[in-house]
Amino acid sequence: MERRLPAMFVMLLAWGAGDAAGAAARVRLELVWFDPLNALPCPFERLSAAVDEVFRGSAVEVAWSRGGRDTVSGPGAVHVILLGGEPARVREETMGLVLRDNASRAAWIFLGNVKRALGVGSRPTPWEARDLARALGRVIAHEAVHAVVPRLPHAGHGLMAATLARPALLQPLLALDTLSARALRAALSGGTAPAYAGGGEVDAGAPAL
Repeated sequence: MERRLPAMFVMLLAWGAGDAAGAAARVRLELVWFDPLNALPCPFERLSAAVDEVFRGSAVEVAWSRGGRDTVSGPGAVHVILLGGEPARVREETMGLVLRDNASRAAWIFLGNVKRALGVGSRPTPWEARDLARALGRVIAHEAVHAVVPRLPHAGHGLMAATLARPALLQPLLALDTLSARALRAALSGGTAPAYAGGGEVDAGAPAL
């Protein structure tokens, strides 16, 4: 005897299958790492893992490569540049910066200011180096989103908040908010993101040291 499922149940099953298929579709974010002064005080593998962790929940796959003087990268790649010494015109609380009209997709990360936000000295202990890797990963992820979606505004919470104090930099998981995740995925998949009017830097705020 043939059994028929109620029409509404069939519709729900179809919707669930489509949703699962959409969730499985991953997009690719290419990051090129530059450390011209060899200033990174922690293993690069730990840093890259911290960045990967942020985007994993948004189905964004991070592809890393090392940059150098003669590096040639694809047009969609984000150049992540670690600066050991901060330029005089950068505020002490600014940990990362992306220019709004950033055709080259470059993100500058200010190591000294990240250390200052965490209360870490010039010679981090192994424990502090672990914390630095996580914090730098959060700042890099924040600026990478701004580099891909330059006009995306800061969010009220999560990774894309305008200020990231010490607790946010070190908490076990700091995820993208829904709007930022959708905008990033749309841009990476070749779609058209809305013309946001946003900023491109992340501050340390008032770190709870």
